[in-house]
Amino acid sequence: PLAWVPDVILFKRIALSMVDVPNYSKGCNNDDAVDDVQPWMCGPSHDYRALCNLTSQTFPQPVSYFDSYYIGPTFTKANYCPLVIRNEIDCYDESSTPLFTEEQFGSNSKCVSIKEDGKQLTSLCLKSECNYANHTFDIQIGKRNQFVFHCKKNLEYHVFQIHNKSFTVECPRLPAVCPDMFCPAMCSGKGKCNWSLDRPKCECFNPLDETDGCYDSLPLSPEICVEQSSRDSSTKNHPVMFFVSVSMGIW
Repeated sequence: PLAWVPDVILFKRIALSMVDVPNYSKGCNNDDAVDDVQPWMCGPSHDYRALCNLTSQTFPQPVSYFDSYYIGPTFTKANYCPLVIRNEIDCYDESSTPLFTEEQFGSNSKCVSIKEDGKQLTSLCLKSECNYANHTFDIQIGKRNQFVFHCKKNLEYHVFQIHNKSFTVECPRLPAVCPDMFCPAMCSGKGKCNWSLDRPKCECFNPLDETDGCYDSLPLSPEICVEQSSRDSSTKNHPVMFFVSVSMGIW
């Protein structure tokens, strides 16, 4: 009765391997991110840097996204997807040990991807802030803010030189590090976020509400339908109520 199990596992592994992985997801999803060759990467919130939890496994994995059964994450409850969670370093913790002298920890630090020419991409905690006036994410490098980069778009690059070495900084996705700068409070559930604009903003259900987060709108009441007919005799003489919730615009 167990003879069919390997075939099922093989089919599932092959089917998953055929799915195209987008470029922004490949950092922790390739065979090079195994064991001691891993670079530091930023967590999804950019509040910490960590290593991918993808490692070599002693036993074959029931689900695999790779060419080998013997590669998998240490945490398997996310459908065996690798996660950036190993050896986590909190950017807010001032007692953390820096990788470079330019790395800074504290309440105003975020994780940023950076690459030195000729070396592997890595990530550092750097002093930064959300500039609401200019609608940018500003990254500061150096103890005396020697370099300041203004990220205007997602994943744009800035090149600089320090200590006679050339580095490239990759801007994070702005909504991930400055969520309130784009459709604050997700439009309070009283509008939808128009992400097609250069500067995404809320489009409130109430056309008279021009606040950033649709704060001046009243909550919408759900539509209620009463006394719907039913073939079930147990509900024939009882009202049946249906609630239709108002959907929120989610990017």
